[in-house]
Formats: sequence, structure tokens, C-alpha cells
Amino acid sequence: MRIRWMILLFVSVLIALSGCEQDILKPALYSPGNAIQRPLFITTDLLSADGSFTTGYRNYNIRADQINLSWKAATDDNFLCYRLFRNNVARHTFNDINRTTFTDGSVVKDTRYLYTIATILKSGMSKSDTLSIKTASLAAPVVYSRVNQDNSIKIMWQDRSDIPGSFELFVDGTLLATIPEFAEYSYIHTTAQHNVQYTYTVQKKGLYSNSDVQTHSVYNNYVMTPPQLTGHQNGSELSVNLSWTDDCTSQTGYKVYRRAVGVDADFVMIRSITSPIQTTYTDSNDLQLGTTYKYAVKAVDTVNDPIVETGYSNTVSILLREQTTLNYNFDNGLMPGNFDSWGDAPWYITTKPGSRNYCIRSGVISDDEYSGVDIELSIPNYASVTVDFDYYVSSESYYDCLYFYCSDGWYGDWSGNTGWQHFTHTYTYNTDYGWNGIGFEYEKDESVSSGLDCAMIDNLSISYVENGDKKYVTLGGE
Repeated sequence: MRIRWMILLFVSVLIALSGCEQDILKPALYSPGNAIQRPLFITTDLLSADGSFTTGYRNYNIRADQINLSWKAATDDNFLCYRLFRNNVARHTFNDINRTTFTDGSVVKDTRYLYTIATILKSGMSKSDTLSIKTASLAAPVVYSRVNQDNSIKIMWQDRSDIPGSFELFVDGTLLATIPEFAEYSYIHTTAQHNVQYTYTVQKKGLYSNSDVQTHSVYNNYVMTPPQLTGHQNGSELSVNLSWTDDCTSQTGYKVYRRAVGVDADFVMIRSITSPIQTTYTDSNDLQLGTTYKYAVKAVDTVNDPIVETGYSNTVSILLREQTTLNYNFDNGLMPGNFDSWGDAPWYITTKPGSRNYCIRSGVISDDEYSGVDIELSIPNYASVTVDFDYYVSSESYYDCLYFYCSDGWYGDWSGNTGWQHFTHTYTYNTDYGWNGIGFEYEKDESVSSGLDCAMIDNLSISYVENGDKKYVTLGGE
């Protein structure tokens, strides 16, 4: 009799463990059972008051390659085990009720992980808690410079990493300076020689890891030349996106000018930009449909007295047209019904990083999966089609990529951390290709995730030229 009872007890425990393995820790699906309390994650050593991970980065509980987790102990008499899951996959089982810490050393930098800790009872019932953590970024600093008229070179940089530490600045392999964190991130190379090329490197040094190295080359010559300007109407919005490049070595900022053709006789400055590395601007102030606007940009050096200004850049003319298409900026917060998703996960509407405005984003996929969206077009055959859009990719460089495709081929192959960029492509629409439309695909290789692990699209505009007139497309043939 006792042997039979012991066999039944053993089988019951096995069933409990099996149930815990199969069903526990699908947090969105599992209904908590009769555990007394949730095994709450202790977040005071991970999160700061504003909900960021600064505390964890500063005390090294969150690193680029390691996360230290802890949780409150269970109080159940019929405790069986704790079960720890990462991204809804069971990773570890702890049979000791007093085991309330774990170090995950199999993580990669700048990646978000979802952890779940569950208290499993002998009955198979449980309660759980979840916590999302992003590992530390080791992104290289953004380095820029200015050449002063006295031939000295000022090196400046912006920190993009999450780790605490100090910065080391080298020139041609020789250490110039060590700059503490939270100081002014700049250094003046006073012994630089005129008409000599220098290569600077900047890296943040931490206790357990270092940031990636950023290299910046400077030819020591004071140059202030007019920028080269491009621009376009911002999708269906009443605004204009401008961008420019230049060969300046000494600018402290830029001035943006505009005049309305037939209204303004001269250019009027509409924006003074005080950043030497900002090379884009969106104009949305007092614009009128049907009006042509001319734009120009100057580079300025405000350090010198008197202030140095370049001449005007080339001018860009933009005729603002009314566009009777779908709301391409997606700011109604709705995914267009004629965007046809395919692959392992659908694209969806979401807010842009750091903004309240909306965009479309690739679906949440795993290694060796893809997420695509097709948009059918209704355009006269053999028309010249132009596709404009802004794209954003946050992924593993070179391996997890965004592709744009249309009836004449595949384009793009964007990966890494691109920030918001603009892309334009013109091709001849031809129904002989069989499928007539455009699309986007985000594809992952067989391993490693980085950043947000996605692609985003905004300000999509599709136009074609027929008999010399520019017309805008109604998507999906509607």
C-alpha cells in the first residue's frame, strides 16, 4: 500500500513538472493559479526613477554582455521550483526556494530581453512576473571637428553608449587626452600643423567593457564653402524636407533661407541652426498650396569676430501640390487596409522613436524569418514612376536588412542603426512584369539580434508623369 502511494506521489510530481515545462510562462495566455504571491522581480537595482535603465548601467547589474536578476522569495509550503523564461522560452529551473538571483551571461549588447519568473507549485499552478531589460549599448561616439583660423583643431564628440567611464582621445596613435564623463566633450589640439592631415580616434573606456572606436580625419585647413542643397515636398503634408552637404571644416551652424516666387523679392532667413552636424531641416511654417518656394542654405562660423558666412548654396524650387492620395504619413494612427502583409509576421502601425507621430513597422520576427508588406498600384502602363519614403533601420549590421522592391527589381539592403533617412527611386511602370506594385521586406539571418531589430517606413509618396504632368497615385488601385 505504501509503495503504491509513493508511486502515485512520484507520478504526480512528474506531471507537475511536465505541466510547468509545457504551459507555464506564456504570460499573455496563462491564468495564474493558487500560488500565494507573485515572485516579483526586484527592480530597484535595475531601473531609475524615470523608468530608464541608468541605475543598472551605473552599478553594472546591466552590462553589454550580462544581466544580474533578482526576485522576491516565495512563501508557499507546497513550493516546487522557480522557472525563469527569456523571451517566453524556458531557460532555467531553480529548486531552492531561497535561490532568488541569477546572472544571464548569454546576452548581446544593445538588445531588449523579456524575462519572466514563475513560482511553480506541486499542484502545477503558478504565479509569475515579467520584466523587460535592454542591455548596454557600446555605440561609438559621434565625433566632429572645427579648424580654427589659428590652425588649432577642436575635436568634439557626443556619447552614444550606456556604459559609465571616461574617454580617451588619440591622434595618429598617440594619446592626447583622457576626458572624464559628464565633462565638456571636446579638446583643442593646439600643436596641429597647417596643411597636415590628422586622424583622431575617440573611445569610451568602462570598467567591464569599452565602447566601439570612432575615427575622424581632419585636413588642417580653414575652409568655408557654400553647401549643396536638395529638397522635396514631405509626402502629402504641407511641408518641405531639406538636406545638404558641404566641404566646410570650420562651420558652427547653418542658416536656412526661403522666398515665395511671385511674392518675396529676396530670400528671408527662416531658421538659424546652431549645430555644426545638423544637415537637415523641415519647413512647415506659413506654406501655401500652389505656391513655388525657393530655398538656399549658408554655412556660418560664429566663433570668429566678425562672423564668417559662406555664400548661398544652390537654390531648390519646390511647388507645393495638393495630393489626393492616402495619408502617407500614417498620422491617423491606422494601418492602411490595402497594405498586404506577408511572411512570418505582419507590418503594423506604431509611433516613431522619440516622437508622437506614426509610421509603419516590420513585424516582430525571430532568427531566419522575414516580414514583408506589398502595396499594389494603379498606374498607366509605361509611365515614369517615382517612389519617395523615409526609412529607419535598427538591426544587426550587414545581416538583418530592410529591402525595397518594385516591378523592376530589389533595392536598399539597409542595416545597422541608420536613423531616419530619405530614399527616392524612379522606374518605368510595366504591366508585362506580371506584378505591379512596391513593397518592403525586413529579413533576419540565422543568428544575433541588435537594436530594436526592425525597420520602419514613413512619409511614403508615389507619383508618376503622364503627358508631362506629375500625378499622385491612389494606392491599391482604389
